Amino acid sequence: MQLSIRITWHKMDLPKRGEID
Repeated sequence: MQLSIRITWHKMDLPKRGEID
């Protein structure tokens, strides 16, 4: 699984999109 990668891009994409999954 790519949980680590998902969390990584999620945190980086969070401030840009401002969306929390």
